[in-house]
Amino acid sequence: MSDFFATIKYYIENPSELPKKEGWGSDSDHGKQGNKDISNTYQPGVEPVGEAKEPSPTKEELLDEEEKPEVEEDGYDKLMSTLAQQYGLEVKEVQSRLANIALTYGISLESFDYKDTIIFTANGRTIHYDIRNMKEVIS
Repeated sequence: MSDFFATIKYYIENPSELPKKEGWGSDSDHGKQGNKDISNTYQPGVEPVGEAKEPSPTKEELLDEEEKPEVEEDGYDKLMSTLAQQYGLEVKEVQSRLANIALTYGISLESFDYKDTIIFTANGRTIHYDIRNMKEVIS
C-alpha cells in the first residue's frame, strides 16, 4: 500500500513523467478547447431539418386514452374487493381491520380462512373472529 501512495506522490510532483497512452492521461481530448465534436448540435430555437416530429395528440385523443380500462386487478385486490362486498365494508376498511387482527394475534394474513367469520389459528387455538364487529366469536 505504501508503494501505491509513493507512486501517486511521485506523479504529483513530476507530472511530465506520467505514463502516456493514446487517448488517455494528458493525451486525452477531454476538457481541451477546440477539439469538440459539434456535428450533433443545433442552434437554439431552430428545428433540425430532416427529422420528422410527431404531431401533438388532440384533446379527443387524450380523452380516449384516459377512458381506456385500467390494468387488471391482481389476486390480492380481487380478494379484498370480494371480502369488502361479503362483509359490507369498504376495501380500505377491510384491509385495515385484517391488518389490525393480524398484528393483535401475531399471525400472517395468509393464515386467514374467510367464511362468515374469519377463522385462523393463533398460539395453538382456532379462533373465529367477526370482522364486522371486531370481536372474537365463541364457538
